[in-house]
Amino acid sequence: MILTGVEHMHKYCLLVALSYLSLCQITRVYVFDYGMYSADFTGPMMVITQKITSLAFEIHDGMARKEESLTPGQKILAIRFVCRL
Repeated sequence: MILTGVEHMHKYCLLVALSYLSLCQITRVYVFDYGMYSADFTGPMMVITQKITSLAFEIHDGMARKEESLTPGQKILAIRFVCRL
């Protein structure tokens, strides 16, 4: 999210998060699971993926789109500025 601009942040964030989640799932199923029980860490990762992508879309709505093009729900959730340290 830091490396891209707000115009394309939502697309890249969704692509990277889903790719990483898919890679972890494939690794867990085909590499580490030899027919035995293994810890399933993909549930919390799915929640993190949802949170990261929703944050990216809310930043995009607040900073890259015009106010009149947003729905009332998007206006409430839009993030208008980001503090960078």
